[in-house]
Amino acid sequence: MIRTVYSSAGLAGNRRLAWQKVIREVYANLDIDIGPGETFSGRICRWVVGDAELTKVHTDNEFARRTARHIARGACNSYAYLLVRSGTLSISQGGRDCEVGPGQYTLLDLDRPYLFSHPDKVEKICLKAPAHLLRLRDAKLAEQCAVARSADAGLGRVAAHYISSLCAEDLEAMPEQLPALSRTAGDLLSLLFDSADAASLPQESSVQSALRRRSVAYIGANYSSADLSPAVIAEALGISVRYLHRCFEPMGKSVMQHVTELRLANCHRELLDASLRKHPIAEIAYRNGFRNISHFSDSFRANFGTSARDIRATASRG
Repeated sequence: MIRTVYSSAGLAGNRRLAWQKVIREVYANLDIDIGPGETFSGRICRWVVGDAELTKVHTDNEFARRTARHIARGACNSYAYLLVRSGTLSISQGGRDCEVGPGQYTLLDLDRPYLFSHPDKVEKICLKAPAHLLRLRDAKLAEQCAVARSADAGLGRVAAHYISSLCAEDLEAMPEQLPALSRTAGDLLSLLFDSADAASLPQESSVQSALRRRSVAYIGANYSSADLSPAVIAEALGISVRYLHRCFEPMGKSVMQHVTELRLANCHRELLDASLRKHPIAEIAYRNGFRNISHFSDSFRANFGTSARDIRATASRG
């Protein structure tokens, strides 16, 4: 089941214990308190998206605590990206305290103690991602935990838009694309939280560096579209095509070379995926943005030194 809905309306008996059981199932083992009486209202929509779990939450006041005792009973090896749509979250972790308001996001390490509370109604979106999906060192990620940042501009907006848009899609209708969707989310969050990527080259302006990172993030979220082009990317970022190409010069490759590399990498992953073994190679190519199968075949061989057919055959024998 890709989508599950949890609602306080269906809870019986001790509402606090019943809601705690829901939160433990969805996120992690912890202690949680909710308001007294029968007025508490909570609703969680949960989607399993490849290796990640996405939740959209509407809930009344809560106070949650995850301690070393909880972690010892069951480590998650995961992080939670939290995007607040309305209300305010108070979060403490690693000696830092922050207030996360509407249009802001933060990160939580689910294997380190934390406090989490909100006295009023909150709407938030959470992406629970295993550490391997983020591809960053724990020390790098620890710098981002319990720090409120704006999702209204730049890469923060790109990541928030992509992750929020997943909640609006009919994910049940695209089970074969879920692993790719989760990898894209992981790539976007890796870019978002990797402060080392923000370091510009000596001859490069910080504006140019930031625009390149935004371009890379936009391409990462849209490379499967066959209509993706420098003109489309430049328009989405509000810059000229000429300036877009200039932003990519320090990478030593063109905009479309980067797009093609992402498309080929995902085609390669799908060709190795046993669950996609019956899907024609041409279908995989078209699904990842290639319009012409001959162009795909030539590009694939040039990039990997062998044909797509041989890659699949080798995977099938293994």
